[in-house]
Amino acid sequence: MTRGEPAVATGRGGITVFQSPTSHQPTTHVNGVVRANGPKYMERLERLLERAACLERARDFHGAITGYTEAISCSPECAHAYYGRGHAHMGATDYAAAIEDFTVAIELDPSRSYFYSSRALANYGAGEMAGAVRDCDAALDVGADLPPESMARIYYTRGMAWRAMGDSKRAAGSLAKAGEFDLDGRHSPVDR
Repeated sequence: MTRGEPAVATGRGGITVFQSPTSHQPTTHVNGVVRANGPKYMERLERLLERAACLERARDFHGAITGYTEAISCSPECAHAYYGRGHAHMGATDYAAAIEDFTVAIELDPSRSYFYSSRALANYGAGEMAGAVRDCDAALDVGADLPPESMARIYYTRGMAWRAMGDSKRAAGSLAKAGEFDLDGRHSPVDR
């Protein structure tokens, strides 16, 4: 770091800690919101997020929900905490709560395509096919340079939602597009 430049450390969940070159006061930026508190705050938030993610991987969805809720109470502007809790709600098949959390994550950080694609899956699970299609379209708009597997998953979800709404032409188009991006055949329209 040269004189006059801030020291920067980036952590999980859109959290960045800056040390001002003039005041040497650490501030934490969470999704663009500045908090004057520093590395201890970031460490605590990262621990909470990691613990909740571990519980979710262990399929303890209710424990994960509690953990993500604790992270949200620590940092209500951390979009990734809402995103994580939304996924835990999906695991617990509480699609309405998942949709709410993904919506907050999107409001806090609309630049993340996977927030939209996750809400699309929650809408699909809740039987809200029009919402699933809208969110798939938004995910594609935001993340035009996504990896092929992500593109396949989004097109597949959109195709299945169109199919559920009875629009076989649009369903076929989206499912064919999923097949174009699918590298391992998991989202192939064949036998669907």
